[in-house]
Amino acid sequence: MQPSYFLTILCFLLALSACDEPLEVVSIPEPFPLECGKIKSKEELVAFREKIYNNRYFDSSQVVNNLIGEWGLIGTELDIQGYNIGQFCYKLIIEPDSLELIDMYDDYDIISDWYLRVTEPNGVLVFELKTSEEGPNKRMGMTVFSDTIMYGSGRSDDGAIFMYEKLK
Repeated sequence: MQPSYFLTILCFLLALSACDEPLEVVSIPEPFPLECGKIKSKEELVAFREKIYNNRYFDSSQVVNNLIGEWGLIGTELDIQGYNIGQFCYKLIIEPDSLELIDMYDDYDIISDWYLRVTEPNGVLVFELKTSEEGPNKRMGMTVFSDTIMYGSGRSDDGAIFMYEKLK
């Protein structure tokens, strides 16, 4: 055995023996973890919706300015199937010129442009977050906006309500 090889092994063994305690693996949490099952029941979702509806934005510039950022799905009410905690897990990343929907369970995403449609049917001011993606628009088509929560179904004939909370 050559002396340099022997010395290398000896140094390695000494270094290993100097470690009395096993190395601790530290996991660093995401700064804004998703809580896709945050709302635990249909009744809680309805109460949340009423609270947000009564404190919603009435100015389109407030809505547009507040939309920029990251949003996480916290509840979904499916009319036909009832309420399933955490059945879906989506994250929206909204930039001034694009919107990205990330499905955290199926590991896919959709990137689309977006705009805020403002209408006033029968004298009632209505905002709609619209995208160029027709199929998945129901997961992104919000109609009620506040500083920390937005929700909607994306289509008037769809009973599913998707509620997102602002992450950052």
